[in-house]
Amino acid sequence: MNKDFRNEKSNTIKYIYKEIAKTHCSSKPHSLGNVKRKTIELIHLIRRTICPQLSQDDKIDGLESLSKTIKILERLIRDILPHVNEEEVSKITTEFLNELPAVAKKLVLDVRAAYEGDPAAQSIEEIMIAYPAYEA
Repeated sequence: MNKDFRNEKSNTIKYIYKEIAKTHCSSKPHSLGNVKRKTIELIHLIRRTICPQLSQDDKIDGLESLSKTIKILERLIRDILPHVNEEEVSKITTEFLNELPAVAKKLVLDVRAAYEGDPAAQSIEEIMIAYPAYEA
């Protein structure tokens, strides 16, 4: 009887796993850690594109950062949304990139407001480097 129970339990676990594997979240085997790492890299590249003066890598300029941003963004879209075709990947990427100038303007406004509100701040770059709100 104990053996039958273990077999039934094992079969149930296998069935549940197969059902979960059919869902969108796990339809394509990939490492979520890789998605997280690539997302962090994407954010750093976007920051480097918007504010190249803060880059720790003088060899990479804003244009090169933007080019790398596009490649990583497209890869992330493919990994996260495996059902999306290349035309849709391109469309999503373009829509995302079209929002970057507005994001950059808002960041500049936020940084200037923080700078003007902090009499101890020496420069706008100091705000960008030292303020946690800018990092967020």
